Amino acid sequence: MTSLPNASSSLSLVKADLLDRPEKWEEIIEGCDYVLHTASPFILKPKDAHKDLVVPALKGTENVLLAVAKSKTVKVRGGEGAKKAGAERQQHIAFLSP
Repeated sequence: MTSLPNASSSLSLVKADLLDRPEKWEEIIEGCDYVLHTASPFILKPKDAHKDLVVPALKGTENVLLAVAKSKTVKVRGGEGAKKAGAERQQHIAFLSP
């Protein structure tokens, strides 16, 4: 991604904790036009898959989406994947909205 045209002046890659409070994410995305959230926990042999993978993935996504919802600069756009998602997935995303 960093080799894309204009990336050095218009792209910021951020490493952060998915479970940081939404206010921390608000600070991270301050002034951004778009947020591409791709992070998810990755553990080869989790002791408890739900607790170690599912819960942090959902909570992290919720934290990022809550920060995006409060942002005055982020433009929300649905990608093709989101548009093609089934009703179950759309309902899941909808409950995360404030």
